[in-house]
Amino acid sequence: MNDDTTTTTTTTATIVAAQGELRFYRVEALPDRDVLEPFEDRHDDGSTILGHSESGNHHVIDPEVEVLAAKHTPEGMRVLYAIVADPLGAEVRQTVDVGASGHETIRLGPGVYRVTVDREFDHLAQIARRVAD
Repeated sequence: MNDDTTTTTTTTATIVAAQGELRFYRVEALPDRDVLEPFEDRHDDGSTILGHSESGNHHVIDPEVEVLAAKHTPEGMRVLYAIVADPLGAEVRQTVDVGASGHETIRLGPGVYRVTVDREFDHLAQIARRVAD
């Protein structure tokens, strides 16, 4: 691999797409089904909301895609799995209200994707806590 190549990988997945704060990793298989549960956060048009936006322009995936969530995961650390069964793939788009700018629509090919949200940690907030007795 030469220095110009920028492929981000984990043990079993590669980032294949990103939209805003969402990252999509292609994975070979789902984790055991007993650690997953159906994810049913739906937009008015029937699509599944993968990520909420502060401005109301949510990140959604086609309604035909089965989406599962890892059980017992805190809201900010949620991990989703999208199963794209359609041979033509699925679209991930942002619901854009009038006057707002959104992210480009992306197309995922058939397969299983782990979907995560970028996170940041504020070290100063951890250190500068108010003393309580």
